[in-house]
Amino acid sequence: MPRRRYSKQYSRSRSSYASQRREQHVREAAEFSQEIGGTDQDVKGYFFSLSGSELSELLSEYGQLYGDKAEQYARTAFTRWKQGSTRMSGQTAKRLFDLLPPRMPVSKKYTLIETLWRKLGPRSYKVLEVGANANPDAVFNAVHQYISTTVEEFVLPADLKNRFKWLAANDVRAQQQLLNHFQELEKKQVVDLFKVELPILLKHRSGSPTVQGMRKILEVNNHKFEIEIIADGQEVRLKDQKVRSTVETKTETSYAWIFWLIAGVLGVFLLNS
Repeated sequence: MPRRRYSKQYSRSRSSYASQRREQHVREAAEFSQEIGGTDQDVKGYFFSLSGSELSELLSEYGQLYGDKAEQYARTAFTRWKQGSTRMSGQTAKRLFDLLPPRMPVSKKYTLIETLWRKLGPRSYKVLEVGANANPDAVFNAVHQYISTTVEEFVLPADLKNRFKWLAANDVRAQQQLLNHFQELEKKQVVDLFKVELPILLKHRSGSPTVQGMRKILEVNNHKFEIEIIADGQEVRLKDQKVRSTVETKTETSYAWIFWLIAGVLGVFLLNS
């Protein structure tokens, strides 16, 4: 009888330990994901795409840092990790993936930031009033100045900041270089769009009766510019986009039924009088 009780206690103890380990792995995986800037699927994708020689070199360095047993386990488990039949613990993922950035080409670092940048990066919506006789260079300058200020003053959210930090391997200078790349790319893409689209909008500007009130929305990444060609003048002016208040709209329509109710009552009164 005591032996059976001991067996049950041992079984519960093992089950409790296994449950704690699973919870620990989930917690470590979540912490690691947050540390590298949100989703880690793109990073895992890069890791699993390493060539044989690249993977072997990385795992050799991993073994030098964390021991032969850790290296042998990683080599054995790699295929199962890649297939998804075995889940990589957060601690193992952190140790392995922290070895990636120093070996990674800059182009791949750009790729691993790009999706997050498009999702979390700076955004804006402006109305750009352009006089029919405005100089295109004045438009380009106004747009470039605005987008430069918007991008450079943008405060990085935590996930994006963590991804920059991880890819730069905590090197502040390298982190700034990565950030500069995306800032300059954002500015260039916006101005390049205007260089293509603006000449088309201004093609029939002089003396054309259709110029006044001409509108078009130019959109690139997270930025929208509502272009409004106004008659005469050379003025170029950026304004905030005005969105009609949904509260006001609801207020205007919500009392319409009262008007119809009053009209109906008056109609019945007149018919009976």
